[in-house]
Amino acid sequence: MAEYTQFWKRIYAVNWIAGVTDFFTLNIWPMIMAYLIRETTFLGPDPRSAAATGGLLISLFALGNAIGGIIMAYPADRWGRKRTLQCTIGIYTLGAFLTGISPSWIVMAPARFIEGFGNGGEDCGRVPYIMETVPAKIRGFALGLMQASQTVGAVLASLSAPLILATWADWRYVWFVGALASLIPIILLFFVPESRRWMETAQAVKEGKIKNVHAPSKVTYVELFKRELRRTTVLAILLQLVLNTVSWGYTFWMPTLLFVERKISYEMAGIFMALSNVTCIIGLLSWSRLSDVIGRKKILYASTLLTTLILILISVVYDPTTLLALVLLGGFCMMGTGNAVYSLASEWFPTRVRATGWGFSLSVGRIASTVCAGVVPGLVASLGASISQIFMAFGVCVLAFIPIGYAGVETAKKELEEISGAA
Repeated sequence: MAEYTQFWKRIYAVNWIAGVTDFFTLNIWPMIMAYLIRETTFLGPDPRSAAATGGLLISLFALGNAIGGIIMAYPADRWGRKRTLQCTIGIYTLGAFLTGISPSWIVMAPARFIEGFGNGGEDCGRVPYIMETVPAKIRGFALGLMQASQTVGAVLASLSAPLILATWADWRYVWFVGALASLIPIILLFFVPESRRWMETAQAVKEGKIKNVHAPSKVTYVELFKRELRRTTVLAILLQLVLNTVSWGYTFWMPTLLFVERKISYEMAGIFMALSNVTCIIGLLSWSRLSDVIGRKKILYASTLLTTLILILISVVYDPTTLLALVLLGGFCMMGTGNAVYSLASEWFPTRVRATGWGFSLSVGRIASTVCAGVVPGLVASLGASISQIFMAFGVCVLAFIPIGYAGVETAKKELEEISGAA
């Protein structure tokens, strides 16, 4: 398949930069939300009501993220990965800018939805773009390294938010920096080619060389529920539901746990999150390489058990030093589940519907997780429950990965054409 990977390094580099800027803007909100809850009345007159508002804004972002994935999966399969990626990056850049100029949380609400829409839609272009371009023997590691770009963006957001606040004394400037940085990958994408595998598949279907399937321009979600893909679609949705519930919960509520409940300073909470994301990078590179060697499913099982244990320990530990060690381990272990889910949920679908299947499963999973990761935690916190208790519930949720992963097929060391929706 060498003809498909001729330009993979250039394509990969640009997508890696897009991952950094994407998750820089995404991870601004956890840091800013913790600051707004404790230091201002922007989200509400007291920490409890502010936590409820913060949870609502998390859900609006996640809902936009899910809807963006559903809607933008169509152009990714119909008109190409590259153009879709440029469009969605532009959308979340607009959302970040509007968030920064919002005079109240009510006005901020639609801005959070817009940024989520672009962020979710971007995955529909970027993940298939990468999976169809890199050589099969390093596909798992390449995806892990791609996810590492996201954690680099998270590290930059965690460190820059306190720095920008100290410099300008205004949390809005953090959003403006994020919006400007997001313009970089839009420009760079003009200088790389479209996925050749996608172009040749689209042409073959159009010319009738691949029989009994719709052309990419006519793909619909109905096709995902036909007999040959129905089971694959359901399993992919379940994987995405669990992953997004836990990852959104961990990402968005950890700064609040540290800054508001554990009374750690804002600057130190940012350092905690930055260091956690450094261990995320180490975890992604380690787990993803192992997934190519021993298999995606074994990695999913091992990282699931470790993540559950660590999240439960985080919920009961108050000593800052021990808590820091657990936060670092949590970042490392959660990346094993994340990498396995991203690999399996994209590799299970055939090329002609990969973006549609990936985007649909991701988006339906995220729609369901919006309540579990945003509204419910914010509501129970406003009623008196601790963030620690919420983290314990997240830890229990992770165990659902084991039966879901067991029901699907292994994909490591296989060409995409060998898998073809056989989950």
